[in-house]
Amino acid sequence: MLFSSLIFICAFLPLLLFTYYTAPRSWHNNILLAASLLFYAWGEIVLVWVLIASIIWNHFMALAVERAATLFKRKLFLTVGVIVDLAALGYFKYTDFFIENWNGLSGMELPLKHIVLPIGISFYTFQAISYLVDVYRRDTPAEKNLLNTGLYITFFPQLIAGPIVKFHEISSYISCRRETLDGFAAGMQRFIEGLAKKVLIANVMAETADTVFSSNIAVLLPQEAWLGIFAYSMQIFFDFSGYSDMAIGLGKMFGFEIPENFNYPYTATSVTQFWRKWHISLSTWFKEYLYIPLGGSRTGKYNTLRNLAIVFFVTGFWHGAGWNFIFWGAWHGAFILIERIFKLDKKSIPVLGNIYLLMVAFIGWVFFRAETFSSALLYIRRMFTFSQWGSGEMMPVSSLFAVISVFAVFYSTTLPRMIYNKFNENCLFVWRGICCILLLLVLLRLAGASYNPFIYFRF
Repeated sequence: MLFSSLIFICAFLPLLLFTYYTAPRSWHNNILLAASLLFYAWGEIVLVWVLIASIIWNHFMALAVERAATLFKRKLFLTVGVIVDLAALGYFKYTDFFIENWNGLSGMELPLKHIVLPIGISFYTFQAISYLVDVYRRDTPAEKNLLNTGLYITFFPQLIAGPIVKFHEISSYISCRRETLDGFAAGMQRFIEGLAKKVLIANVMAETADTVFSSNIAVLLPQEAWLGIFAYSMQIFFDFSGYSDMAIGLGKMFGFEIPENFNYPYTATSVTQFWRKWHISLSTWFKEYLYIPLGGSRTGKYNTLRNLAIVFFVTGFWHGAGWNFIFWGAWHGAFILIERIFKLDKKSIPVLGNIYLLMVAFIGWVFFRAETFSSALLYIRRMFTFSQWGSGEMMPVSSLFAVISVFAVFYSTTLPRMIYNKFNENCLFVWRGICCILLLLVLLRLAGASYNPFIYFRF
């Protein structure tokens, strides 16, 4: 089920809110768990068992880790728990990738398995692993109630595409939370803002991006190639940050505080800074559960660079089972290594640094969007074939795309938030009136729109 669907906005959410707020408080967690499983099963009825198995497995493994009498046993239970989690993720997500590459190296022709990928498995697997590690580190006690563990792993606002939430960040809200009218109103406002990002901006950008990337890349004019990657760069930002806004807003509506996941990443002046602003929950996860355990920056310059390279290799591979994703991770990692070696992050000039970051990010998104590694290379080649700039007839661009592009650029900066913060207290009713108009526009567009899932659903 999509947040940006009429069935969710007009049926699922209103019915859930009514049920939740009219039921006794002791029922609230169980209502949310049942709703979360229904939400997931709506689009993944066949593989919902994978999610349920993950809940049961990690619940009892966390208890085993906590109750282990010796450090050896704690490490053993943790290792077994994490290996099983990663094995499940690897089986569903990477089996065909490894078969294809083995066939290419060995000359064999092993058949592909064509395994269906459970929606959101990368996200809820990482949440489960962080839970086991935190229990092992004594950062949080293991949850004794299986249903509460289930709510942590399946909480529907962030189940499918994050933010990735650590148990200690949300356990207090599971055990005891206080819903308020102000919190509900703020959550509704945030949800509508995210919904507008997805439907009114990301989906419009997607139409142009899809048109460009589905055309014959070999004959693209350079200005068309740049148009396509601009559209996709705006699409993926507003698509993913819009989802995160909706998740945070929905959480507030039920009394939860979900961590922020974006902080205007396109305003960064270095790739290092970009990754402090983009998909913050994933960056934090890799820092706490991979980079630091590898030694972080404590074991010397060369080991630090090695650790960073490993993190960004895994970051790319986490996003998708393909060499284009691996290269995308390595692309960002290479620039971070260069910035670390020459300390460029501390020497960046705001305007020039931002131009540099946008160039790196936009070129990187080509590998993220292209179907294959070779098509990504061809696309980039067309971007920089300046001898053909202005020649030929460029594909038409709709007036709606042109208008939305202006809004996209504006809302990818900090200016709207600065304006909102300045006039928030005096003009809150005005902004909430604007949100009502945005909701109406969203509903009108959804009524005649085709299915357009969130990009990060496939991860």
